[in-house]
Amino acid sequence: MKKLIQLFVWLACSLTVIIAAARHSVKTRPTPKAPVLKLNLDTKKGMGNSIAYPTGTAYKLPKGIVLHISGTDNKRCQLGAGSLVKLCLTLRNKTEESVTVALPAGLIFVSQDEKIQNGLLIRDETFVLAAGETFIFNLALFCLNEDRAVTKAKDKYKMGPVSEDVDIKELMELLQDKDLKDEHHQATAQKALWDITKGFALTAAQHRTIAQIPGRFYFEKE
Repeated sequence: MKKLIQLFVWLACSLTVIIAAARHSVKTRPTPKAPVLKLNLDTKKGMGNSIAYPTGTAYKLPKGIVLHISGTDNKRCQLGAGSLVKLCLTLRNKTEESVTVALPAGLIFVSQDEKIQNGLLIRDETFVLAAGETFIFNLALFCLNEDRAVTKAKDKYKMGPVSEDVDIKELMELLQDKDLKDEHHQATAQKALWDITKGFALTAAQHRTIAQIPGRFYFEKE
């Protein structure tokens, strides 16, 4: 009888030790790092899967400037950066004086078809129109909707607001002086933007990758 009691005590102690070791193993096991999801998507309307109209600060062209937007024709000079949303803008100065037009970084061009991508201007573009001048140019934009169709020449767009999303602003700041002519650099920036439109914060790895993109004025200084 005494031996049975001793055996029972030994088994109980052994089981306690095994359970404690298992719990410790679970607690100390490293947890895989996952993208950080931001829950506030109010400033990301019209981005990602949202079909709502984009939010932001209203933008108006200077008085006397008339705008027409059409599909890119690939025959004019190109401003902006990006490769998925390309538009052809015609700006006409109806005044009798020269007018400076400043398109701000963060300006969104909204597709009139909810199945077609909205576009984002990531850098300021400024130019002067002489009195009565008509300026026609292609504008390259980044895509705000990964799962929508790529822009085609027949698609119709209108100029929307300037995004006030803090994550978009952070990315634009990181890309401000980067050379995005290379398609691989463009792809890096586009992937980062798509992650933001889905509500994810930029990862440390993305920060490092963007930091390694050469500056756009590097070769001019050499």
